[in-house]
Amino acid sequence: MRTILFSALMLIGLIAAPTVCAQSNQLEESQKAVLVFDFRFDKLKSSEAAQALKIADKIKDARPPSGDMPNPDKIVRVFGAVSAPENIDEIQGYEGEGPLPVEFFARFEMEDAAALNEAMETIIEKSDPVEMGGKTYYRPNEEKAPENMMATKANDTTMEFGTTAYITRADRKVFSDGLTAAWQKSPKEDAVKLAIDLEGASSLIDVAVAQGKEAAPSNFAPFIDLLSAASDLRISMDFEGDNLLTIGTTGKSDSDAEDLEGGLNTLVGFAQMFGTQGVQALKQQSEELGTMAEGMLKSLEAVRDGKDVKLAIPRPEGFAEALEDLDQ
Repeated sequence: MRTILFSALMLIGLIAAPTVCAQSNQLEESQKAVLVFDFRFDKLKSSEAAQALKIADKIKDARPPSGDMPNPDKIVRVFGAVSAPENIDEIQGYEGEGPLPVEFFARFEMEDAAALNEAMETIIEKSDPVEMGGKTYYRPNEEKAPENMMATKANDTTMEFGTTAYITRADRKVFSDGLTAAWQKSPKEDAVKLAIDLEGASSLIDVAVAQGKEAAPSNFAPFIDLLSAASDLRISMDFEGDNLLTIGTTGKSDSDAEDLEGGLNTLVGFAQMFGTQGVQALKQQSEELGTMAEGMLKSLEAVRDGKDVKLAIPRPEGFAEALEDLDQ
C-alpha cells in the first residue's frame, strides 16, 4: 500500500504539509490544502482527439508492473488535494518512519464495483483495519509505513486514501482561501485541472525561485521572478472545449498582473519565434495539422482582466480529424 500512496503523490508533483490532530475538525491555516487536482479519465478517453492519440491505450499501459496502483484503465476520475510544508527540509529528510509530513487526500472513482473491489483487495492485504466513527479505514502494516496514512471505501465505486486529518473528516473542505478562489476560476468542464495557491505554498515557491535563478541563465531570472508576483496558478486541458490548454494566474496587485501579462507575452514571443522550425517539420508529416499548429502559435497572447491573466491555446476546427490523418 505504501507504494500506492507514494506513486499517486508523484502524479501531482507536490508532496507537502504538517501533521494534524485526527480528532480536530478545525484545520490550522498551515494545514489547509494549497494544491488541488482533478483528472477526468472518462472525458479524456471519450473525445475524438483522445481516440486519435490513443490516450486510452497509454492510460492502460501506465499501470506499474507490481499492480499496486488501481488499474488506470478502470478509473473514471481522480480528485484530490495537498497542503504545503512549513519547511522543505521536512520532506527532504523524511525516510518513512513516524507520521508522513504531508496532509493530502486522493479520491479514485472506478467504473464499477468490481473494479473498486479489485483495488481495495490490494490495499486490504497490506493493511490493518481501524474503526473510527462507525467507518472502517485501512492503515498500512508494512515496516516503516507512515502511521498517519489510511485508506477507506467511500461508496460502491469510490475509494479514498490520504492522511488521517483529511480522510476522517465528514467533508473535504480543506482548501485554503487562496486555493478556493483559484479553483473557482478554473474552467468547470475541462478534463484535466490543476490549481495552486502560490502564496499558501510560499515555502516551496521561494525555494523553487531561488534554485531556478541559480540554475538558469541570468537573462531568464526576470521570468522566474514572475512566480513571486502571482498569488495562484491554474492549468487545465481539454480535447473538446474551446481551448486545448488554458493557463491562468492572478497577480498579487494590479502592477504585478501587468508584469505577469508582459512577461508571459515575452515568453510567447520567444515561442512564436523559435517554434517556426517545429511547425515546418510538422507540415512535412501533415500539411493540415502543421497549418493548424501555425495558426495556434500565432494566436497565442496573454490577456489581462483586472488582476487575472490568461493564456489559452484554442482548439482548431477539425483538430481530431487532422490527428487521425497524421496517425495514418
